[in-house]
Amino acid sequence: MPIRKEDIFLIMDWRNAQLSVLRQKGVLTHATQQKYFDQVIWPSLGTEEPSQILFSFLKDTSCIGYGGIVHIGWEDKRGEVSFLLNPERIADQETYREDFLAFLGLLKEAAYCDLQFNRLTGETFDLRPFHVSIMEEAGFVLEGRMKHHICLDGSYVDALIHGHLREYEQRLPGSAGVEAADAAANAEPQPRERRQSRRLGILISSISRKIPLASAVREAAGVLGKEACITGADADPDCLGRYFTDCFWQMPQLPELSGDAVVSYCLANGISSIIPTRDAELLFYSSLKPRMAEHGIAVMVSDEGPLKDCLDKLRFAELLCSRGFPAIASAESPEAIESRSLVVKEQFGSGAKGMAMNLGPAEAALFSQKLAAPLFQPFIAGCEFSVDLYVDRSGKCLGAVARRRDLVRDGESQITTTVRHPRLEALCTRIAESLGLYGHCVFQVIEDRAGNLHVIECNPRFGGASTLSAQAGLASFSWFLCEGLGGDPGVFPFLRNRRELRQVRYPCDAIFPIA
Repeated sequence: MPIRKEDIFLIMDWRNAQLSVLRQKGVLTHATQQKYFDQVIWPSLGTEEPSQILFSFLKDTSCIGYGGIVHIGWEDKRGEVSFLLNPERIADQETYREDFLAFLGLLKEAAYCDLQFNRLTGETFDLRPFHVSIMEEAGFVLEGRMKHHICLDGSYVDALIHGHLREYEQRLPGSAGVEAADAAANAEPQPRERRQSRRLGILISSISRKIPLASAVREAAGVLGKEACITGADADPDCLGRYFTDCFWQMPQLPELSGDAVVSYCLANGISSIIPTRDAELLFYSSLKPRMAEHGIAVMVSDEGPLKDCLDKLRFAELLCSRGFPAIASAESPEAIESRSLVVKEQFGSGAKGMAMNLGPAEAALFSQKLAAPLFQPFIAGCEFSVDLYVDRSGKCLGAVARRRDLVRDGESQITTTVRHPRLEALCTRIAESLGLYGHCVFQVIEDRAGNLHVIECNPRFGGASTLSAQAGLASFSWFLCEGLGGDPGVFPFLRNRRELRQVRYPCDAIFPIA
């Protein structure tokens, strides 16, 4: 209900007790609190477009918190969420979670149904991880970080910016819309497993060091108004990725891994989506797709035929040429390539492993003796590109982003920059749809000095530097998770970032508290 006069000194006490999480710079007194409400809040109640709208948050008839929408932009139909709870209720995390979720539900109803707002935002100091997790559970999406935004006790703290759009409430089947806010606020307490229906169990296989990928998956779930519960799986018990996921499964090595083991683990741990990340495991997970589908578990991997077309680079090149696409010439012997400068690589698996470039025919033949199944291609001077794209279950490409590979180490881009290259993106889109691929794919293409395109290979999975394309607007994980939930990924249109982006991949330290 609208802010009550009898609550203002309770609110004063709560604010003074929680200065570390507020923008408030000093302790409030009865005089300053009364003056603020007399001069700012009460007069605003009679205006058509106040700068803020505040509510007393009641349980029965007792005020347990307050908040509302502040810094309102009426022309833009947006405002910032404000919320503060009685410190006694904050002490119990589950109580705080229930109260905050109920408040956000009511606030979204007021914003989107009564005020016809388009957007809500939130700013949170980056020292409240539980508070942030509740916002994201309620569908707010992390949109940015303001570094060293405020100084607290002599130390600078970042501020996190979250956003929520009106359209998020109706995007997915089963999502709780604003019309359910009253019911959520007044409902009887439910068992914890039922209250967590907004959680998505996601398994990332071969997590290794793919920490940016896990972060992108978590953010994508938030776009859907879901809370990701990510399980990282890897045969290495000491892999770094385990420290950045919610759960970890030390899975058997691939030769010892059975389909029954994966199915059993997923069913026992509430997994509804699987994201394979390594070339060697793609065929294994592809073979499991029908079984997983029977249990309502989605797997982001193509079918067996298209996978084999891509994982065998010679087969890939021959197939593209037969369909009129400009694939790079490829052969099993150097004599079959009409070039004095050659590239030698493995025919199967990641092309960068054991690869040598710009060799003469004799040198190439000698180097090839080190490889299990050598493949020869001409060395072409030019600009190397990656194209990330996503193909939905109907076989339609939902979006593509080209990026220049500025600095490459061990086959992965350490520095990469998005570019506008419609001809290149259209070519890769046609190839992906022609091959019958599904999910996220990465094409490698060389553009020679004459402007001719030469398609080198396709990695039918999310790549090491593909997070740049995600930041540029390619919502692959949101589309995949949406399809897995039975939704239409088309409700998330491909909105390419207006500005070009550059990604620099570098080692970063993470420090965790221990008991």
